[in-house]
Amino acid sequence: MRIFAKNNDIKIFSIAYADGISSEGKAVLQALAEGTGGKYYSAPSGEDLEEIYEDIAGELKEAAGVDTAMELMFQDVEINNQTVPNTGSDTILEYVYDPEISTLIENRYGNGTYISEVVDQSAWWTENKSLHFDVGTVYLNQTW
Repeated sequence: MRIFAKNNDIKIFSIAYADGISSEGKAVLQALAEGTGGKYYSAPSGEDLEEIYEDIAGELKEAAGVDTAMELMFQDVEINNQTVPNTGSDTILEYVYDPEISTLIENRYGNGTYISEVVDQSAWWTENKSLHFDVGTVYLNQTW
């Protein structure tokens, strides 16, 4: 399970609750969590759980989405409430790459970090009249 989780970017947060868990059981829970980038917790009583759950919630709130991709499709375009095909030799829209401004991607993080990148989308446009973006992990307070 740990290998599958790690290979699929899944973090495991494990909690050993109460004293009835053996030391071997606790070691397994700890290995699962730490081997996936998650965290292991020990909660001897129910009173400890609230703080643990708040900590886990804080960890999970950082990433709003992982392995995020976006594709804007322009095969059909709506003009004056009419759907018009944008395919074949009679296209309505074209993508023209300009190395200074084409597909300008601006990424602002909540901590003030700013990344700006220009991407050539000519191949995606030629192949299927779309623009594709591999966004990756989207964090809270991040603006694209």
